[in-house]
Amino acid sequence: MYNVDLATDTLAADNGALAINCSWGADDNTGSDYISVLADTYVWDNQQIYVVAAGNSGTAAGSINSPASAKNVIAVGSVNNGTLALEFDSSEGPTRDGRQKPDIYAPGRWVTSADASNLNGSVDMGGTSMATAHVTGFLATLLGHYTDFQRRPALAKAYIMATAQRKSWLSQRIGVLNSYNAHWSTTNAHAYWSWHDDPRPYSYVYFDLDGVPSGVAEMHVVLTWIEPECLVGDYYTVYNDVDLYVDHGKNDGELGEWSSTSAYDNVEYVKIINPPAGNYRIKARKYSALTDYRIGCAVWYTFSAEVPTAPSNFSHSSNSTGGITWTWNDNSNSEDGFRGYDATDHLVWTTSENTACYTEPNLSVNTQYTRYVRAFNANGDSNPSNSHAAYTSIETPSGITFGNITNSGICVRSADTPTGLNRGSSGLIICNTTEGADSGWKQDNDFWSSSSLLVNTQYGFRAKARNGDGDETDCCATAFRFTLANAPGAAPFTHITRIGIQVNWTSHANPAGTEYLCENVTRGTASGWTTKTYWNDAGLSCETQYRYLVKARNGDGVETESVDLGFQSTLPPPPIIYVDKEAVAGANDGSSWDDAFINLQDALDAALYGDEIRVGKGTYKPDPSSPADPAEATFQLVRGAILKGGYAGYGATDPDARDPNIYETILSGDLAGNDIEVTYPLDFLNDPCRMDNCYHVLNGSGADPNTILDGFTITGGNANGDWRLGHDKGGGIFACDVSVANCIFHGNSAVEGGGIFESDGPVTNCFFYGNSAAEQGGAIYWSGGPATNCTFSGNTATGGGGIFVNFGPMTNCTFRSNTAISGGGILISFGSMTCGTFSGNSAAEEGGGIYWSAAPLTNCIFSGNKAASYGGGIYRNDGPLTNCTFSGNAAAGQGGGIYWSSDTIINCILWDNLRDADGAFGGPFMDESAQIRFSEEGKIIYCCVPGGTGNLEGLGNIDEEPLFVKPGYWNRNYTLNDPNDDFWVEGDYHLQSIGWRWNAAYHRWDFDEVTSRCIDAGNPGFTLREELLSVPLDPGNIWGENLRINMGAYGGTGEASMPPHGWALRADLTNDGIVNLEDFAHQAHDWLKTDAKLPGDLNRDKTINILDLALLMQEWLREIPGRN
Repeated sequence: MYNVDLATDTLAADNGALAINCSWGADDNTGSDYISVLADTYVWDNQQIYVVAAGNSGTAAGSINSPASAKNVIAVGSVNNGTLALEFDSSEGPTRDGRQKPDIYAPGRWVTSADASNLNGSVDMGGTSMATAHVTGFLATLLGHYTDFQRRPALAKAYIMATAQRKSWLSQRIGVLNSYNAHWSTTNAHAYWSWHDDPRPYSYVYFDLDGVPSGVAEMHVVLTWIEPECLVGDYYTVYNDVDLYVDHGKNDGELGEWSSTSAYDNVEYVKIINPPAGNYRIKARKYSALTDYRIGCAVWYTFSAEVPTAPSNFSHSSNSTGGITWTWNDNSNSEDGFRGYDATDHLVWTTSENTACYTEPNLSVNTQYTRYVRAFNANGDSNPSNSHAAYTSIETPSGITFGNITNSGICVRSADTPTGLNRGSSGLIICNTTEGADSGWKQDNDFWSSSSLLVNTQYGFRAKARNGDGDETDCCATAFRFTLANAPGAAPFTHITRIGIQVNWTSHANPAGTEYLCENVTRGTASGWTTKTYWNDAGLSCETQYRYLVKARNGDGVETESVDLGFQSTLPPPPIIYVDKEAVAGANDGSSWDDAFINLQDALDAALYGDEIRVGKGTYKPDPSSPADPAEATFQLVRGAILKGGYAGYGATDPDARDPNIYETILSGDLAGNDIEVTYPLDFLNDPCRMDNCYHVLNGSGADPNTILDGFTITGGNANGDWRLGHDKGGGIFACDVSVANCIFHGNSAVEGGGIFESDGPVTNCFFYGNSAAEQGGAIYWSGGPATNCTFSGNTATGGGGIFVNFGPMTNCTFRSNTAISGGGILISFGSMTCGTFSGNSAAEEGGGIYWSAAPLTNCIFSGNKAASYGGGIYRNDGPLTNCTFSGNAAAGQGGGIYWSSDTIINCILWDNLRDADGAFGGPFMDESAQIRFSEEGKIIYCCVPGGTGNLEGLGNIDEEPLFVKPGYWNRNYTLNDPNDDFWVEGDYHLQSIGWRWNAAYHRWDFDEVTSRCIDAGNPGFTLREELLSVPLDPGNIWGENLRINMGAYGGTGEASMPPHGWALRADLTNDGIVNLEDFAHQAHDWLKTDAKLPGDLNRDKTINILDLALLMQEWLREIPGRN
């Protein structure tokens, strides 16, 4: 309710309400705020009783709210329903001018009230608003029975205060509302009340209290008055000072025998202990009066010989497995304590006065106990309360135990049996939380079968118990189990070949995700657990019978019995199919060299999965007579077939002799046989002599990696056709998922992928040269499989002269003299590369060697690559570079070696790379920006690079001539002013050493007159990998020792140079020639880190700890002469 509501709401006054409940308020303790003044006005003008909530601002002094701070209202505080202790949030006085508030207390904790949001419901609420409703409700019954209190708010206030139940902790005011004292016991002559309605300020007003009997223990006298409202903002709100005097024998003395003389309050209170019997005069003496006032006076007394009033509403509030908390209403002011009795009237427990609850300990689990309570004092016990029975709590189940499990049911019970399941309403219930089903309450712990469940499906179960009163425990933790899987069903074998069988089975109603294991009993192998319902058992022997078993398991790993799928044999061994164009005199059925097919396509038509086709030397072309467009003629590879070329073939002494270099087998797309050499490979596509060539020499659509192409030269493919039909892709091979080995791709052209389009199978020992693409991928467009020991030379494209987009790992591959506008060697590489060489590649714009590498490059050499813009070696590197050498690369712009690197470069050499190679800006230059341009700080460590102590400073970097055995160089071709005809002469990038150095020319270990600083200068935390600890010529390491990995492309390999003794220190983390505090600081920075290749990990066990510190201390302050 707001100010305006109180100012305009006259409904209660207009309708003659006697008592008005005000469960609302605002923050103000003055009593002279606008709301309080209005409340005082209504009380005075209408003689109505306003019962006001004190507020819920906490028990701090002065926290009383408005209008509870008004002088004429009855302010109500809140106590606990059972213990009658002051509630933690009940607001307290005094008011600003020192008046004691609240005037009365009542229970206010979790009181059931009508629910404003649900007209048919109720809600438990707490606070002084609930306590106020108790007081107002009591006053309504009091006013209905005793008309004396009607229209006399001062009398009603005095009366409920005099009859209140007193509690020592309620220090602000007299006590807690006691309806028994104030109403129902009035016939016992414990109460007296009187009033004075004449508002004039008399000097004295007398009240005669006659016949106080003997034996009274306490007599409580309360005098209150109401008066007109004060002015808004007044500091003192009470205008009249009326004092209370009580005299025995109607003594009319000035001071009285007992008195209360508060100066600022409109309540006076006297407590008389053991008052004498007889008559008393109560006198209201005006000390000062500014306005009219009306007085109310009330008296309540108790007899010393009285036994306490009986407790009521005996019940229990909570319980545990070993105790019950009993509660009751304390209706007495004179008890010394309370006693609890059992059903046989035996005393069980005793507790102190002013309590309304007791927790009885040491009881048995889930056992019923009956109790009642009596109050007692020196005069005896009260009447008994009502009797009440309650059970202690039952144990919460600790978990779930599973019994028999089938494919449609799970048996479950509690892991332990709670006590007394057969008592009262006790019981146990098991719940299937997945389905929402349960066992129902049962009074035993036998297994419950949760049935009609799904096969191999997980279900959750939990249990809870209830005691004899039906009070339930919490549920135990949910436990999960799968039903069993069904055993698989048998199905026919399919895809039977000479080397493989597809074994099939049915799920037999098992759900998706069920795992199966198929076993080849004959061979002793298995599929491994799989969710598939088939297994392609490969690598079998020809014409051999195999027996198979299969079983399933559920999600808990419980397996079914194995099902026997029976026996199946592989096909007989394949015949070798022979092809030789010279065998014209034979039967030409492919059965032997003498009767070989003379056309390769005939052999392909006859081949099955796993067949081997051997092709003799010579040139073979697709048959142009079949397709409407002769250029669509192609060799269609057969899935799983093995094609081998390079045989001596028909007419040879040993026709099975095989050497592709001697007995070259050529697959040609030059259908007319009129191709001529073209100077610039990009002219292939539109060369008039090649316009009638086939689009694809071979078509690998539908093949798989078991399809093998080995020992052929593929040439003359010209994919210049309709892009919608794929005729612009893959001049050599289209859609190649086959395994390609020992092949040469030469003179093929396409818009995309001159040599191969989409190669996802392995490519091994192949040579790609002179292929071209008008757009991307001169040799290969999209390489997804591994490439090993391959060479890409002289290929040309707009993007990616060698390869466009590489995803597969590459090992020992060489890219030489490839050209493109972007990415002379590779355009976009996501596959790792190990021991690769990029030499003499060029780009008309960016990336002479590679345009954007996002994969690890290890032990690679980039030399003599050129870019007319940026990045002679690499344009944009986003993958780690480890043990690589960049030398002699050039860019007309920035970054002769590398332009832009975001990942770590470690153990590498970047030397003699050029920027401004065409001299447009005064170059060429070999400074640090010529080696690498735009590198994130700290990403270059343990590298040999000009400027390694400047902008490229990083841990362990050095700036000294690497001393290659024979650096490569640009040959000017006798035209110093024309760089267009320059060519790169490759060098030898092994490092010179006085100790040992591998001589690549003579394949032996040798030595030099100088030693490179790059030897044993790599990251000390790296293992030596394949570096030798000693060479065969020096097994005792007389001439050298190997402590650390080398920098450069041969570091970590078997060809790494070995330094002489005393050349390096393992613990010299900074590469400055001495082990000191700087090295210790770097090791301490990574202390206890667990990671590979940390520089301070001197014993290389992937963690830095005391063992590494000990190795550093072994070399402490040791120094290499001449390094500083």
